[in-house]
Amino acid sequence: MAATAITITKLAKQTAAAIPATAAVDATAGALVAWDSNDSKLLIILENASLDTAKTATIKNGSGLQGMNDLAVSLAASAKLGIVLDSGKFKQVSGDNKGKLVITGTDANVKVAAVQLP
Repeated sequence: MAATAITITKLAKQTAAAIPATAAVDATAGALVAWDSNDSKLLIILENASLDTAKTATIKNGSGLQGMNDLAVSLAASAKLGIVLDSGKFKQVSGDNKGKLVITGTDANVKVAAVQLP
């Protein structure tokens, strides 16, 4: 199966924009966010569509010099959380997912959206 492609919503200063809908991660391949800007911050919106079971979203560490450990985020049942990420720590800079952020989830109940901050 193919990873779910997540499109980034880009915000501009002093301009209102709709918050993007979340999309389910592929249960096997996860989700890929094409992060096409350098030295930027990204707001990742994580949602648990399960009404009765906690889930986990895992943001894979980047492959650059600032790459660190994977970041696991626990999502209570029906939770919707936001987290801001730096490209230097989480963006893939080489390999098959070059230029992307990789997010996996417990299953397809984990949903993702991405907003680039100005």
